[in-house]
Amino acid sequence: MARKIIRLLIFLAALALLLFSGYQIARYLLENRARDNVTKDMISRFVRPAPSAPVEETGPQEETQAPRVQAPISVDFAALQAEHPDIIAWLYGENTPIHNPVVQAQDNEYYLRRLLDGSWNTAGTLFLDYRNASDFSDGRSMIYGHSMKDGSMFGSLLEYREPAYYQAHPALYLLTPEGDYRVEFVAGYEVDDDSLLYTLPDSASEREALISYAAEHSAFDSGVEVTPEDRLLVLSTCAYDFEGARFVLLGVLRG
Repeated sequence: MARKIIRLLIFLAALALLLFSGYQIARYLLENRARDNVTKDMISRFVRPAPSAPVEETGPQEETQAPRVQAPISVDFAALQAEHPDIIAWLYGENTPIHNPVVQAQDNEYYLRRLLDGSWNTAGTLFLDYRNASDFSDGRSMIYGHSMKDGSMFGSLLEYREPAYYQAHPALYLLTPEGDYRVEFVAGYEVDDDSLLYTLPDSASEREALISYAAEHSAFDSGVEVTPEDRLLVLSTCAYDFEGARFVLLGVLRG
């Protein structure tokens, strides 16, 4: 009798584990579908190929003024923000999975596990640090995103640990209502989640130390020079190599 009870308990425990695993898998797949549907819907309704992409616009400018950058895509921010006012930019990497809106909230928690409509989702939404100016006018701006196993969101950032991937994708585009920027990557490296990198704003000396540390520890050699006037963009995601590990890409805004 005792053996029968033990076998029954083992069976019930195994069944419960199986059901729970099935639930987790189903939930993961449903969340992925919901995330993909939201992104695809945004792209289909608000994103178009640029009229002549990609080129550097010259236009009626002063001869000494640098040409404006034009991304390979265009975004209808007026219509997009009318529907989703938290959206402040769009990130696009040619031939990469990065093709996503960027939001900003009153804290760095709201969109960590939420989609644009506020629904719960493990993937969350790419978001700009709440302490940054929404027009990326700060000396250093920080965008966060989850490193999803299927490569979505910021999952592809971990590919930059291989120099060959950097050589194939040395930059991406940041589109804003004010204009487009080409983000030239300076360095890619791992940090702790309590790194001073996440302290905003920073002084001139801290900025210099940041750039020096990034160049020294980068997984690739970019050769990109940074001046005191350059605006920096940091893309941050989880690295999973150790507790609190983060992989960051440091880039310069050109535009």
